[in-house]
Amino acid sequence: MKTLILLSALPGAGKSTWAKNYMEKNPNELVFIVSSDEIRKEIGGSYQYFKEEQKVWQLFLDRANTYAKENENVTVIMDSTNLTNFYRKKYVESTPYFDKHVLVYFNCPYELALIRNKLRDEDKIVPDFAMEKLNNELEPVSEDAINVYDEYICCNIA
Repeated sequence: MKTLILLSALPGAGKSTWAKNYMEKNPNELVFIVSSDEIRKEIGGSYQYFKEEQKVWQLFLDRANTYAKENENVTVIMDSTNLTNFYRKKYVESTPYFDKHVLVYFNCPYELALIRNKLRDEDKIVPDFAMEKLNNELEPVSEDAINVYDEYICCNIA
């Protein structure tokens, strides 16, 4: 089976930690993590490299689909904020090679995300003004978005 897991939350909510934990808890499963932050670092040398966003997002999508095309049984975790229902639905529509789509939403209070963001490695810290902008963009997961997925998991972070 080819499974896509899309993570959705503010920076600092625990998406990357969740993805790494998933890999560790499933050692017999072929798992790839596709991270927009890691792609930025790869092409621009920094997690805060935002000069080629179109390239970042094309690679983000292409890598997920390539892993599905090249492997019979695989789980791909797409690690990025995915704050709006538009993007939550887009990644199901744009990944036709997967048999199963799972949305994992991290319901993390903004104040906690701010605190946790400051505890990250220095090069991964998102500036406060950007955190505020992202928080303003964050949409609750709609029924329409949930319905395009085979499974929906809400992780309440307190």
